[in-house]
Amino acid sequence: MLFVTMFCYLFFYTGRHNFGWAARGIAKELDISFQQVDWISFAMLMGYAIGQLINGNLADRWSPKIMIVAGGGLSILCNLVISFAGSYTAILVLWTLNGYFQSMAWGSGGKLISNWWSISERGKAFGFYTMAAGSSSVLTFLMALVLVQQEQSWRTLFRYPILFLAGALLVFLFVAYSDPKKKAILLLTKKKESRIRKTHQNKLQHQKNKRS
Repeated sequence: MLFVTMFCYLFFYTGRHNFGWAARGIAKELDISFQQVDWISFAMLMGYAIGQLINGNLADRWSPKIMIVAGGGLSILCNLVISFAGSYTAILVLWTLNGYFQSMAWGSGGKLISNWWSISERGKAFGFYTMAAGSSSVLTFLMALVLVQQEQSWRTLFRYPILFLAGALLVFLFVAYSDPKKKAILLLTKKKESRIRKTHQNKLQHQKNKRS
């Protein structure tokens, strides 16, 4: 569970750290000042900070897995809508919401990892988890750099990098479990269903043998 959570978070910043690379293009195309661009960045950070306060508590009550997938999915949606936006206000509101949605992942990932790792090993687990966050910044930097060097529109910075986040979320959705107990219950349910199916098949086979 640690590595699949790391893999997922590795691509999360593609939906957040891409803004800095798009700032110049946004200011030029929308004819706004860099001060206004800074307000957009500030609003996102405020959304992220408030979201951490709220979502960190929610992660203790709800499924960390669902919160990560929901946060990532909504962040992708915000990025896509921004890539078609044509006004300062629209980008300001959407980027603020994006900050909130991005905050749904970090605390939830920490909760998921703590569910799977013992107290004596959580320091090591969180060290790897934090490494994934740092690596995500590097990865986003490289992706954005490639797009900028190809003289792509600022709008592509909100479209192409998040494709990797979408792929990571799909992997996480099908592989991760919020809690070992939930995985155990699911496995027991599958075994029970398999046992019932086999019993039913044996009965049918026995009835066929009797008729013959």
